[in-house]
Amino acid sequence: MTPAGLRAPRQARSAASLERILDATEALAAEKGFEATTMADIARRGRSSIGALYARFRDKDALLEHVHRRFCARALAEIEAGLAPERWAGRSVREVVAAAVAALVRADAARAGLVRAFVVRGATDEAFTRRASEMGRATARRLTALVLARRDELDCPDPPSAVEFGVWLVLAHVDQRALFGPVPTTLRARGEAERARELTRAVLALLGLRDEVPERTQRRAAAGPSRRARKPGGSR
Repeated sequence: MTPAGLRAPRQARSAASLERILDATEALAAEKGFEATTMADIARRGRSSIGALYARFRDKDALLEHVHRRFCARALAEIEAGLAPERWAGRSVREVVAAAVAALVRADAARAGLVRAFVVRGATDEAFTRRASEMGRATARRLTALVLARRDELDCPDPPSAVEFGVWLVLAHVDQRALFGPVPTTLRARGEAERARELTRAVLALLGLRDEVPERTQRRAAAGPSRRARKPGGSR
């Protein structure tokens, strides 16, 4: 179904042009914020004329709608692939949680301007909120399955609730950073790696794992599953 305000491409060349426009919008929003990005900026970066851009999108709001749809679809695919059980064979709960948290924090650091535009729009647009919520639920579902497969490592009466709360805790931090930047009262102006470690400790505490997260575990987890854990022909 084509979103309102978008004229659907009918040819491969037109579809490629649309992808360039969406890529340009994401890049500019990440660089300087969506609010400061003009349709003229997007047309230039996307190698399109301003007339062609307005022929396809009625306004900037319609463009952001389509960017968000694509962003969420890609994120869901990445969640499903990245947290697939076969990728984490032989890895501990600490490593799985640390990797998931690090991935969310990295996305925040790389695309804060874009995330800010999504969060602001979501305050008044139910469709944006619904799509964002589905990403959070998908992350919680996948991570819960991985945690429950390692239940003997836990000291927690309700792991699914702990994982769900932990995922929303991290996502709330990501949204807060996108909206307000490094507010002194929230993990201060700490770097990406340190914020990921602190948030990992918080999620592990919810799961009854209260000891420190060794730095080498954090580094290994942040790098993702090892090649030995990947099945031939599977996702990287």
